[in-house]
Amino acid sequence: MSKHEIIFKSSGVKRGDPSLLKTVDPKPYGIKTPLELGTGRSGIFQMHFNPVEQIDDNLNLLKTVDPKPYGIKTPLELGTGRSGIFQMHFNPVEQIDDNLKNLILTNSGERLGNYGYGANLRPLLAELNNIMDFDAVAMESISTAVRKHMPFVELSTFASDAGGTLNAVPGPEEGVPVSMTKVNIVVKYSVPKLRIGERALNVSILCI
Repeated sequence: MSKHEIIFKSSGVKRGDPSLLKTVDPKPYGIKTPLELGTGRSGIFQMHFNPVEQIDDNLNLLKTVDPKPYGIKTPLELGTGRSGIFQMHFNPVEQIDDNLKNLILTNSGERLGNYGYGANLRPLLAELNNIMDFDAVAMESISTAVRKHMPFVELSTFASDAGGTLNAVPGPEEGVPVSMTKVNIVVKYSVPKLRIGERALNVSILCI
């Protein structure tokens, strides 16, 4: 007696048929932003069913969210937005600029709880007319303070209008009291660890 095969009744779709994959939506990868009311399989909020679109959405979200503050901006200003009570720095470069400027302007004993903080330039400015090379002495004071309190900063050049670049301008000058002198200092520095290239910091100091 001859044998014959019996074919099982098919559901109409072959096993491994790629058309089957096209008809079934994948699981959602995440919520779509900005938020929208969901439709279809999304649920309450609209979802991403494409991984590429989800990655693009995540990257855009990172760009729109402000980073955490690095520190208080000086001189003090009332805060706005996410800053809180006082205005904050959200950029590390601006924070380093601010910190270095405060370090140069601070004299010994002025920082509460940290007597030795600062470049201590006031004694030098008091003897401005008696110092042969103000730039060299001031640069050494600033270098010592930076090595101690901001060692990640690399100083490159220093110049002032009191030490040879220009002559210090005696008062009266706009914003400068009579009988006082304003000394302008320019310090160039970089922060290699943060890949911050050379920057110029301008600092003005009043002296009698």
